Amino acid sequence: MPKIICWILALSLAISCNSRSSEQTTKSAETPKQSEQSTTSTTPPPPAIHDTLTKSGIIVTNSGITAEVLNKSAAGFLVRSPCGNQVLIPEGQAITRTQIVLDPGHGGRKDPGAVSKTGLKESDINLSIALATQLELSRLNINSVLTRTGDYPTLINIRALLADALSADALISIHHNSPSANPSSTPGAEVYVQSTSARSQRLGALVYEKTFDYLASIENISWVSRSDAGVIQVLNSQGSDAYGMIRRPTTPSILLELGYLSNPQEAELMTTDTYVKNISKAIAAGAQSFLTTDNTVSDSANKVRIYNPGPGLSSRSCDDALAMP
Repeated sequence: MPKIICWILALSLAISCNSRSSEQTTKSAETPKQSEQSTTSTTPPPPAIHDTLTKSGIIVTNSGITAEVLNKSAAGFLVRSPCGNQVLIPEGQAITRTQIVLDPGHGGRKDPGAVSKTGLKESDINLSIALATQLELSRLNINSVLTRTGDYPTLINIRALLADALSADALISIHHNSPSANPSSTPGAEVYVQSTSARSQRLGALVYEKTFDYLASIENISWVSRSDAGVIQVLNSQGSDAYGMIRRPTTPSILLELGYLSNPQEAELMTTDTYVKNISKAIAAGAQSFLTTDNTVSDSANKVRIYNPGPGLSSRSCDDALAMP
């Protein structure tokens, strides 16, 4: 009996040991899976590209469209399109710095700006002058970039971002007027400046002086003008700069209203190559004086006009030139 009991006890001990060993093996095999699952559940996924955007200047696409660069990768440039969309562009001319940003106001079939009685669109003449001004600036060894290079729309906030993205020294927005004005013996050109920027006010005064002098030298024009024409701070009823192209940029900015498309004589003048060439030279000369001298003009932005402009081009009605096939 003692031998049988000893044999039974030995067999029971062996079975117990094997069972524990098997249980430990099973637990050991399960542990890495549990650890792996825990690691997977607590590790965040890699950030999407829009979570890591960085400002890095602009590009001019192969089709000539100017766009702010949000990110660059092996696939190309992720840009903010003229209508505010994110679009991937495979290649383009990268620009990280410029002195002057020229903004030809309006653009596209839904935003032609003012239109003369003969069908001259403000957006077209604004672009012609901006292109000619860019050429004049290059002759003065001043580099510049246009916010648009063709007849397509660009939202105001996108235009403003381009100047800030490039750390430009100045932004000059080019426009022509259309509301009714009274007959005048002198041109009714206006320059709107930032109410809180002394540099904007100095730039506006210098450009106004050059453009007004050229216009005043033209004979046989029956001008029209508002009584407060000149260098003006245009404020809304809340006391802020009324126009988005003045209010939005941190870059010193001005907006030119060079003449009245609603005045037939002025509209006819604007169709001539002489006007485009000489008004562009005047704008470039004012910009050069701003950049290279300490010159000032005594009458700079002492006038204030209260105005509440209507809404501009909305993103809903903006046909995106970059996103379109």
